[in-house]
Amino acid sequence: MIQIQLGSVDGTYLPNEEISGSLAWKDLPDSCERIEIRLIWYTSGKGEQDVGIAEVKTQSMPAQSGSTKFNFIAPHRPFSVSGKLVSIHWAVEAVTFPGLNSVKESLTISPTRSAVQLRAVSNDNDKSDA
Repeated sequence: MIQIQLGSVDGTYLPNEEISGSLAWKDLPDSCERIEIRLIWYTSGKGEQDVGIAEVKTQSMPAQSGSTKFNFIAPHRPFSVSGKLVSIHWAVEAVTFPGLNSVKESLTISPTRSAVQLRAVSNDNDKSDA
């Protein structure tokens, strides 16, 4: 079992703000060599999913049970975005190696502390004169 706890109550961050938290685990197999704690962004919606890793922290040779603290600095881009066709999400993800068990905790990074809302753009050329 792996659990991520973010330091922010609402999971929202401004660019350049510290993202802190803790990772706790128990009952890891003896074969676990490391746990990576990653600050990631990913897309959802139409088309292929894109994923980017902003930063990685590594906990080498973890005991079967334990915990550690982590911190990242919220990047200036991309912002969290919510749209009809595509959205950009941020998360802290923990992945064990080998085995690739993972867990993630969602968060928002933007200058307003909420996802930027994308709106449809009207095209005046689409209007017909009747």
